Amino acid sequence: MVPQNRGESVEKLILYREDLRKKHNLPEINSPETYATYLKAIAQNEKGVSPFTPETGDWKFHNLDRVLLKQQNEWNMFDLDLPFAFKLTDEKGQIFNVYETQEFKDLLVYYKDLADNNAWSKNVLNSKNDHQADFKAGKTASITHNNGTLGALMALMRQENSPYEVA
Repeated sequence: MVPQNRGESVEKLILYREDLRKKHNLPEINSPETYATYLKAIAQNEKGVSPFTPETGDWKFHNLDRVLLKQQNEWNMFDLDLPFAFKLTDEKGQIFNVYETQEFKDLLVYYKDLADNNAWSKNVLNSKNDHQADFKAGKTASITHNNGTLGALMALMRQENSPYEVA
């Protein structure tokens, strides 16, 4: 149990197929770089398995953005449909436009590299697939969501003796 003042922690995590990481002798996923290595290896070596499937929704900042941009840089964003944030460690609380930061520009380069290496479906923005169901069925190698949802999915997969090892 994680102590908190609200009903659910909203910070986002990546859930991935540990069995595929081990199968392809990939490094532990502990950074954006090792996650990119994982996604590219899955794209190249696992036909029929999408490396990453995002949740459906119309937020301007989706869960992977929140992991790689907001959380990685310790930013607080007022609204996920607006690009305004402040750094949690900034005592003055300076508000800035996320789109104007070097971190955002670097994330776009990171995403472009992943797209060029088939890290997600070409029609990912039009997909109505349930990313959790696809993950559970082994159709995708990684998804994002909050820790409560992903923890419940991991527990369910283990309870049902899933053939997939997850982390």
